[in-house]
Amino acid sequence: MTIIIHILVVTSAVLLATWSQAQESRTVAIETTALSMSEALTAARTAISSCEADGYRVVAIVLNPEGNTQIFLRGDGTTSYAIDSARMKAYTLANLGPIRDTATSSGLANSILSSGNSNPQLSNIPGMLLVGGAVMIVKDGKRAGVLGVAGAPGGNLDETCATAGVDAIQ
Repeated sequence: MTIIIHILVVTSAVLLATWSQAQESRTVAIETTALSMSEALTAARTAISSCEADGYRVVAIVLNPEGNTQIFLRGDGTTSYAIDSARMKAYTLANLGPIRDTATSSGLANSILSSGNSNPQLSNIPGMLLVGGAVMIVKDGKRAGVLGVAGAPGGNLDETCATAGVDAIQ
């Protein structure tokens, strides 16, 4: 009986070690880097200016790769809903963009909504918003943050302005 118990213990240890290694091999490292305050400010200002040139009053927010606010600017005459909307668009992309390998919130929304593996509950997670208006900021090939814009009459218009902001620092 002791031999059977010994065999079971050794087998369990081997299985646990194998499972543990399998779990580690599925971990994907996502490289990030810091965005300077000057770069974040330039991106946000450019996004707002781009939208203002088209007659849209918007909010711009830059989040670091972890989804924390680095800078927030509110253009003149923007509505209060735009503040939360810009943050939620950027937050959603910061968290789910790397998983879906997409650099825009419209691309993320399309990926999730058109996927056979889509999870409709994602839209119910507090702080998540699956619409266009946010763009990933990449610096030296690494994720440096996300620029979210809201206030124009459509996520595609917000995203165009966010793209202009990101382009200004890349």
